[in-house]
Amino acid sequence: MRRHALGIIALLMIGTGGMLLLRFGTGNDDWSMTASILLRAGFTMGAVWLALPQVTTLWTKSPRSMRLLLVYAAAALATLAVYSRAIFFVGPVLAALAVMEFIRYLFTPLEPKPRKTPPPKPRSAARSENEKSAGASQDAATTRSES
Repeated sequence: MRRHALGIIALLMIGTGGMLLLRFGTGNDDWSMTASILLRAGFTMGAVWLALPQVTTLWTKSPRSMRLLLVYAAAALATLAVYSRAIFFVGPVLAALAVMEFIRYLFTPLEPKPRKTPPPKPRSAARSENEKSAGASQDAATTRSES
């Protein structure tokens, strides 16, 4: 349901931005700015709409510490968007977190892979093989006794 709502909102934003551009053109600065904001946000939401199944799969399969690192990175990017001089503090902190996560990844033991065992044979197939081998031994016994 979230994916449908995201797609509908993206289409509404793109449509509204296009209508504003057609109606007021690029001569009016206020409406032109509003239309460009709606178009950019609509196309971004459309891209997220396209990638949503892969993103949710990646999010559920990634370890908790990696998800936490992604949340920290998003918060750092939001901080940098507002305060650009914070790069001198945020950059080294994110680099240290990434290095610590990489070291944790290196020293975490791997999970053993499950062994693949052959599937058990159905009983009817096992019976037919036994009957074939029994029939072959009976044929060999009859040929010996005839000769």
